Amino acid sequence: MLGLRLTGVWLATLALVACGEGKPGPRSGLDPRDCARGWQVLYSPPQVVDGLSPLHPKLSWRAGRIYFPGTEGPDESPLLSLPTAGGEPTTVLRHLGTEYWIEDDRVLYVEEGVLYRMPLSGSEPERIPEAIADSHVYADGKELTWARNWTLGGAALYWISSPTLGAPQSSFWRASRDLGDIRVLASLDLAFDDGSLDRLVSIADQLLTTSGASARVWQIPKEGGEARELPRFGAGMAKILAVIDDGTIVWRRESSTAALGRSRLDGRPVEPFPTSVPSNVSVTDVWSDGMGGFYLAATEKAADEAWHVTIWHLDQSGQGARIACDPQIGSSMLGAVAGPDGLYGIIRYSNRYWELVRIVGAGG
Repeated sequence: MLGLRLTGVWLATLALVACGEGKPGPRSGLDPRDCARGWQVLYSPPQVVDGLSPLHPKLSWRAGRIYFPGTEGPDESPLLSLPTAGGEPTTVLRHLGTEYWIEDDRVLYVEEGVLYRMPLSGSEPERIPEAIADSHVYADGKELTWARNWTLGGAALYWISSPTLGAPQSSFWRASRDLGDIRVLASLDLAFDDGSLDRLVSIADQLLTTSGASARVWQIPKEGGEARELPRFGAGMAKILAVIDDGTIVWRRESSTAALGRSRLDGRPVEPFPTSVPSNVSVTDVWSDGMGGFYLAATEKAADEAWHVTIWHLDQSGQGARIACDPQIGSSMLGAVAGPDGLYGIIRYSNRYWELVRIVGAGG
């Protein structure tokens, strides 16, 4: 088991350098022995030779428990639950499917285009009538292919459909929870260089969709209407780091120093977001802390001459500090969610080895 983990770490290190993610700048003076104190491993999955790290690493916090996807295997892709204090996980679902949501005392999830609900205490899943097939959507006798990027907002379910995976034409759909009212809201044609849409977020009476390849954002009314593009972050290369539930969009612009920006849904230009994170630190991911501030994941070169994932906690004005770092090298954060006692995340060391961690610091 130890040999497999070390192999995974070195493979991940090579992949990190090859992808250019390990280029934030000069060494930061970071000592992993000090900042690793805020890094707590809650769960290390069994080593499965033919298993994969979670393909859809969404985490949810509710009532002192963390819900997270488990190792992808040939026969299952489970949704697991673990007390925030640690311990052994329990299996909520053996086949997670496309997407899931925790609501009150139940879980809702999409599997092969069918919406199911089930009490968290466990029982047979209840299928909500009428199917939306994951590979085909039927509405008014018309067939559309490749439904994806499901999101649940209020009384409705929303998703994106395209003729094929990666096709430039996309349409946005809405269905009531009982699937009795299914209709198209808007359509969007992308240029070849835009790539495909990779995110759909429900915010108040709007949907937000993004193309990560071209760092573009569009706004779609939930009642239907034209997709409206929001301002981009400058003319150079940029990356959308996060779309927060309150409508804040956090950006990173690639330049001599990686600058951060943030914008809202009102159409105003992206504003610079100065923070206490040094300019030579490469921010890779951002999450809301649930209190108006942010958790940031970054890549830093430490005193051991190796690249480490570090976690920062900032207030709404962008001021804060580094609160933890991964003592291992060559890792990347797949996904995370904030709880009242810290940040919970899935950290990957290779395509096969991963861990569930808790970051304790400000807000924890």
